[in-house]
Amino acid sequence: MTELVFPEGTDEIILQAVQGGSLLAAGAIHFLIGATGLVGFLLKFIGPITIVPTILLFGIYMTKSITKFARILIALVIGWLLCGILTAAGVFSTDRASKDYYSRTDARTDVISRASWFYFPYPGQFGKISFNLSAFVGFCVATIVSILDSISDYYACAATCNVPPPPAQGVNRGIAIEGLCSALSGVIGCGHATTTYGGNVGVIGLTRVGSRQVFIAVALIYIVFGVIGKVSAVFITIPYPVLGGVLIVMFGAFNGVVLSNLKYVDLSSTRNLAIIGTSLLVGLMIPHWVEAYNNAISTGNREADDVIKMLLGNPNLAGGVLACFLDNTVPGTREERGIAAWETPDDTSASATTGSDYSEGYEVYNPIFYDRYKNSKILRFLPFMPNPPVKNTLHQRSSSQELIS
Repeated sequence: MTELVFPEGTDEIILQAVQGGSLLAAGAIHFLIGATGLVGFLLKFIGPITIVPTILLFGIYMTKSITKFARILIALVIGWLLCGILTAAGVFSTDRASKDYYSRTDARTDVISRASWFYFPYPGQFGKISFNLSAFVGFCVATIVSILDSISDYYACAATCNVPPPPAQGVNRGIAIEGLCSALSGVIGCGHATTTYGGNVGVIGLTRVGSRQVFIAVALIYIVFGVIGKVSAVFITIPYPVLGGVLIVMFGAFNGVVLSNLKYVDLSSTRNLAIIGTSLLVGLMIPHWVEAYNNAISTGNREADDVIKMLLGNPNLAGGVLACFLDNTVPGTREERGIAAWETPDDTSASATTGSDYSEGYEVYNPIFYDRYKNSKILRFLPFMPNPPVKNTLHQRSSSQELIS
């Protein structure tokens, strides 16, 4: 996420800005983009050539954060057990100022004793909800990147589960729910938004488990961890090297999922290669320039300077905007650009799911309880609901897809 810049730079100011109205407002915008159907409209202009550079730049820049966790045992991390053995053997320092102290399994065991047994989040638990312009702009930038990331993840997940590409109403609904949950996070002071995660798509491909019931069960487990403080505190004691190793695997899978979107693009086209390469280069150059020449931007207004630095210093925004602009201005067919492969037919009831190309049809995107209200006239005015009603077009599953539902 874009680094927030504040006059004082204190953790307290950053925390208040993040856990308040800034995230709530950005989440509301995120929700409206999906609920109004704007995302479905933008799908006509956003394709793999825009998505890949935008999200790949995020993965590249995340390496800076990952190395902070994995700097001690990056080549030897095999789990919590190894750190426990080394701790018992006295290999790691007991000095809290030492870099390898947090490799110890007992470095943060006091968190467990200090954690309460039960805790329920509520609005205003960290003080009254406030608003900060710099934080809001940062969240808005993150919202744009998050939407692009989610679109990429939706299509990658569909391909992994061998189901048809998500229709516009499915994408709209997914983005709207992400925004709603992000706004709720701002209300109760979570300090983070809600979005899809490419690493999870990689896990689906590795485990061959894509059942939504499994993810519902995981969500319930997360709720238990959040409410029972002692249980969640146990996971805080995980040594940094283990966290670093996990992040390497997860973001490695994340980058792989992002690159998989290029299979829809004609990579023999010089046009496509030039756009992707130029976008990646600019996305790396501009943030580096902002970091190296931080004082070059001076408008006379501190808050305006912070906003400009935040926008230019975001690699996703710099590379993504350029990729989208070039992809829609440089002549090229929709097939060449990969957008045609992402398009879905107007009638998603049966026309695109004839034969045995997919394990399931477009009915997989029907929301829960949809059958009760599918004949309601109100659905025609909701861009995030299926219209017309989707018929059951379940196809014969291959033996390799039995675990995916």
